[in-house]
Amino acid sequence: MEHGLSRMENSYTIKRRQLESRASALEVIVTGSSGAQGGVDPGVFGVPAYNLANGSQTLHYDIEILSRYLDRLPRLRLVIIADPYSYLAVDLRNTRESWRQYFYSVFWDVPMEEPSRQLVTIQRHSYIALYSPMEAAKAAMAGFYPSLGNLSTSDGWGSPVATSAAEHAERMSSSWTRLRVEGHKDGMRPETQRRNVEALRKMAERLRARGIWLALVWIPVSRSYTEWFGEEALAKQRAAQEDLATRPNVRFFDYSSDARFEADDFADADHLGLSGARKFSDILATEVVSPILKLTAERLVGTTGGRP
Repeated sequence: MEHGLSRMENSYTIKRRQLESRASALEVIVTGSSGAQGGVDPGVFGVPAYNLANGSQTLHYDIEILSRYLDRLPRLRLVIIADPYSYLAVDLRNTRESWRQYFYSVFWDVPMEEPSRQLVTIQRHSYIALYSPMEAAKAAMAGFYPSLGNLSTSDGWGSPVATSAAEHAERMSSSWTRLRVEGHKDGMRPETQRRNVEALRKMAERLRARGIWLALVWIPVSRSYTEWFGEEALAKQRAAQEDLATRPNVRFFDYSSDARFEADDFADADHLGLSGARKFSDILATEVVSPILKLTAERLVGTTGGRP
């Protein structure tokens, strides 16, 4: 069982393998949580690009993975962090999917948010404990070949899976959205936001030293999601993003309430469906990627040494 699980693919092993195989050519990297994973197809950007986002991935892991691979990305010119409203204030360990932090430790060799407080855990030494005995048994019965079809694209895009009309209506309902927002806000911590903002500032400076731009992007969400999140909380998060965007190589793009997106473009209140993902990807290509890469190219041939 341990041997079978050790060679089983998952979203973390796939993304690491794909990133490492394409690192030398990549010019754009998109990262973030599941909204970015399913909502951004980097294949439409017109340059070598990769979607590094993953389910419930938090800013800590975005930064740690980028930091570890930056020296292996010689052509990188733009990093896009596409996130929901709560992103700056959330640690994975404070969410309902905290189990994922062990997967980053095992498969990405990335420490958890506060390694100084960690104890030795069995998840780092046993794949059965990592996946859980029940999931390990299911994997064994499937021959250790889980279904990962929506993660099989070479550019990391996890294209959204179609749902029934009834399921779509439920996931766009006000009651479902309220529970979704409450779950996100429950994971938000002021101390986490302070730590993440500081880490993001340092990353921005490191990127700037190499002539790389950083685009902070709020992904489209439903009107109901924005209403339940609340104006006061929204204003605080927007102010934090705008403050980060005062840095020379950082820009903030807010597509959260973009009127071009309708209910049919969403899979649920805070995830785009296939039509919405295609629309959003085209918008990013036109309004974010192309202008920034053009500006980067102009400066590379100028007198600034390639620094934004």
